[in-house]
Amino acid sequence: SLTGLPAGTLVLLEVTPQAGTKMVDEATNVQVDVPVGSGFKLRAATSLDSSGNTSAQITPFTDMAVKLAENNNSGKLNADVVAAANGSVSTFIGASILNDRPTFTNDNGNIKATNAAGAKLAAISQMADSGAVSGCSGDTQLTSDEYAHYCDDAI
Repeated sequence: SLTGLPAGTLVLLEVTPQAGTKMVDEATNVQVDVPVGSGFKLRAATSLDSSGNTSAQITPFTDMAVKLAENNNSGKLNADVVAAANGSVSTFIGASILNDRPTFTNDNGNIKATNAAGAKLAAISQMADSGAVSGCSGDTQLTSDEYAHYCDDAI
C-alpha cells in the first residue's frame, strides 16, 4: 500500500530479487531460487485514488500490463495508457490484476489455488513447466514469475 501521495500520481512499483530470494512454483509446489543478477524483475503501475492511496498486487500479470503500456506508448507510461493496459490484461485473465490477490492453500505441501487470480498464475506456471510455449528465451523449468519475465513476448 502507498499512502499520502497526491491523488492521480502514477506510480511504478518494481520488485527485484536479492540473494536467497525464493518463491513457490505453482506447477510443482517446489520452492525455487529466484535468479539474482539476471535482470529478473516484476512491476506494477497504477494511479493513486482521490485520497492519494493505492494498493496493488505485483505479479506476472501486472508486469505484462506494464510492458503492454510501454509498448503502446513508445516506452513511456502515463495514467491513461497504464489504466488501459491494466484493464486489458485484467479482462484477458478474468480477474483484476491490481486488486485480486492470488490465494492458495497448503495441504501438507500440496499447494492449490483458491481463487481465479491464483488459478491463472498456476496455469502459467504449468505452461512454463511443460514447455507449452515456443519462442521462450528461458529454460522450461520456470516459475510463473520467471515465465512472465522471459516468455511474455511469446504469449
